[in-house]
Amino acid sequence: MSIRPGTLADVPALVGLGERLHALSSYAPLSFDREKVAGVLARVIEGGVVYVATRNEQIVGGIAGGVTEHWFGHSLHGYDVSFFVDPAHRHGITAARLLGCFEQWCKARGAVEVRLGITTGLDVEATSRFYESQGYARSGALFTKEVHHGH
Repeated sequence: MSIRPGTLADVPALVGLGERLHALSSYAPLSFDREKVAGVLARVIEGGVVYVATRNEQIVGGIAGGVTEHWFGHSLHGYDVSFFVDPAHRHGITAARLLGCFEQWCKARGAVEVRLGITTGLDVEATSRFYESQGYARSGALFTKEVHHGH
């Protein structure tokens, strides 16, 4: 298993990984636009960071994110856009290594903290335990309400 910065050449494989994540997640009822996802990933690679985990040259996981100021002040924080490891590769150190690379990247850019979310509804308790094992503390909750637009 190796971890490396993602490149624009990785975008098609990352889109495929993202499509798998989407299909498994609470977002599954919503549309998935491969072109839009490719554009978002390209912008994150160019303006933030994507780290990929590879096994036998195949991407099996990744974390995408950036560093920005909080809306209320000038302190910088790291944030994730997406963090996913293929279920077949979750029982090792892949996620911890990806997260460690992302944390170092954020720290090198002046972030004073990293804030991660679990918005997919996937393995929430197991993922929470993983984050806590990496030194993170719970700092909120996410709520979703479906609304329908009138015609």
